[in-house]
Amino acid sequence: MLKPLEGVKVVELTLAGAGPAAGGTLSVFGADSIWVEPLEGNSTRTINELHFYCQGKRSITLNLKSPEGLDVMYRMIKESDVFLTNYRQRSVDKLGLGYEKLREMNPRLIYASLTGWGLEGPIADAPGFDTVCFWARGGMLRDFAEMGTLVVPPVAVGDAGVGQAVAGGICAALYRRSISGEGCWVDSSILAQAVYLNHDALIELQHGEKYPKSRKSPRRALLNTYKCKDDKWIVISSTYFDRHFSKLMEILGRKDLVGDPRWNCIEDTMFENAPPVVEILDEGFAKLTQNEAVEALNAIDMAVERVASSEDVLTDPQILANNYVIPWTKPADGKKYTMPAYPVHFNGKDVDPIKPAPGLGEHSVSILQSLGYSEAEIKNMLDKKVTSKS
Repeated sequence: MLKPLEGVKVVELTLAGAGPAAGGTLSVFGADSIWVEPLEGNSTRTINELHFYCQGKRSITLNLKSPEGLDVMYRMIKESDVFLTNYRQRSVDKLGLGYEKLREMNPRLIYASLTGWGLEGPIADAPGFDTVCFWARGGMLRDFAEMGTLVVPPVAVGDAGVGQAVAGGICAALYRRSISGEGCWVDSSILAQAVYLNHDALIELQHGEKYPKSRKSPRRALLNTYKCKDDKWIVISSTYFDRHFSKLMEILGRKDLVGDPRWNCIEDTMFENAPPVVEILDEGFAKLTQNEAVEALNAIDMAVERVASSEDVLTDPQILANNYVIPWTKPADGKKYTMPAYPVHFNGKDVDPIKPAPGLGEHSVSILQSLGYSEAEIKNMLDKKVTSKS
């Protein structure tokens, strides 16, 4: 299958998670992504997600503080469609890789910057990662947890999310360029992703909602978690009070509440009215096993699901049936893993099997050759530690 971004050339100056995730999306979609790293490699290489973020990329090492290394960078950028970075903006500008500079070299270039905090504001140049920008400053570390506790931040949720968002912005910019012929600056941040994904709470706060919440006092009693007789949990989700409440009461042995004027509309399971309904549902589900509860609610066409663990996800038949996780063998040691697949299919097929991430400097020499450097020039750069090869 023709890859959507086949023929698109990307120069990627990224590290950690968010930037490589954006470049990884472009690579999965078929772009030729050249990952520029310092000679010692960068922090992405210390995490198990390396192959997830950097699959199919090519790696070149460059000392960008040297004139020769910067010259290589400029040559690549002149021939590329996209420059992607998640270095802090002051660092990028100091290196001579700011937007205006690169725009002069290549007016068709899509310049994409991904930061922790955004380009403006009092902490724009502060260090920022998923845990601090997305979870802490974005409000979810506190308000997504049970009242009185905090979420244990699952690292890289914000990284992967903003990576996909930036990749989508780059694709839109490439389409715009196909019409106008002009490049543009695509910008986002981990904090921006947090604010966007936290939209429900941010909007509901302005309608009188309060956070953080307790499962004993949720926004809706019919959108909540419940513990069953076997100490396993379910989550139910219904906004159809009239359709589901009477049937649910019958399942839980509370027919006496059916038709009770105290429970005559959906508002009776919301906000200040939710706690007494939660008590009723807690008592009812405590008499059923998880499987009994799920089967009974499925029978009345009410959305319900067992609360799974991440370990459960790896063997979930629904996930396996759709190839949302796929088997993968790590080239370095032959160990077999189950890896998350990219969540978009084209014509019903995965965009690409997972490819290994490149070795540090694996493609340095071949990339330099393609840029027109002679063997003597390449040897000189290797000797002077402008670049390296694996």
